[in-house]
This record gives sequence, C-alpha cells and structure tokens, in this order.
Amino acid sequence: MIQAGSLLIATPQIIDGVFGRSVVVVVDHDSEGTIGVVLNQPSLELVADHLGHLSGDGLDDERLYIGGPVQPEVGVCLSVGEGKFNIEIPGLSAGLTDIGERPTPNQRWRVYAGYAGWSPRQLAAEVEGGGWWVAESQVSDLLYADPSKLWQDAVARQRDAVAIFAHYPTNPRIN
Repeated sequence: MIQAGSLLIATPQIIDGVFGRSVVVVVDHDSEGTIGVVLNQPSLELVADHLGHLSGDGLDDERLYIGGPVQPEVGVCLSVGEGKFNIEIPGLSAGLTDIGERPTPNQRWRVYAGYAGWSPRQLAAEVEGGGWWVAESQVSDLLYADPSKLWQDAVARQRDAVAIFAHYPTNPRIN
C-alpha cells in the first residue's frame, strides 16, 4: 500500500533516466497525487555552489542530489532528526525543511534539485504494471551513507521474492 513514508524501489523494468535503479521516499500521498524524493542520485555539483547561505553548516562539501524530474530548479531539503518540518514524513523523524533556514544542531540534511510527482492514480497504475515495488522505509534510507548501494540493499532486505533481485545485473544481456 502506497502511503507517505513508503519507499518506492524501481524494478528492473525501469532501465534509464532518473528513475533507473532509484529509491524514492514518498513524502505525500493523497487523492490529489503523490510527491516523493529520489534518494540515491547524487549529482556532480556541490550544495555550496548553489546555496551559499548554508556555508559553514557542514554542507560545504556535500553533493547536490537529483530529487526527481519535477521542477529541477527548485531546491528540496530532506532533513532527519529533531526539528521543525514544513512537511513531516509520518512514522519517521524526518521531513522536508525550508531551505532558507539553517539546520538545527539535532538535524542532518541532504539537498535535492527537484522532486518526483505523480498525478492521481498514476503511481498506483505504475505499481500495478510492475514498475515499482512498495516497501517500508527506514530512517537510515533517507541519508544513506553510500547511495550507490541503496537500491541493492533496499531490495535485499525485502522479505518476499523481491529480495532475489538484489543482485540482478544492470544490463542482463552482458551477464
């Protein structure tokens, strides 16, 4: 069941683009649609190059992540820990935080360019069509230390047949 706080794990059917091997946290899901943030797509750019006002907050050497294809010019800040959230992710001590504010000492942040969005019933249709696995998230997923391994690790911890895909090759033709 899709709900805010769920993980969407791209199935091997999604081959390229920002959603290929992506892991998305659902931030909001209701009758108007779904909003999520792709967690595992770092860019080559640094946060400090775009958000100088956050300089000195431990983000200077942090990569800017690609949060999704919707409004890539908009910065989205996903924060974990105790603090004020503009949009809280239910079940997790996390949410989206105003990028204009400085992080509190009890928060860790990651900054994304853009987000993912689906119109009403669009995501449900993609799940039914085999494009996404819906899984329970863990707060550690949100700021995963090695985003290149998040897809494989999230798949491997599933308790059903999905787990067998953890070692599925990116391109099965060269297997």
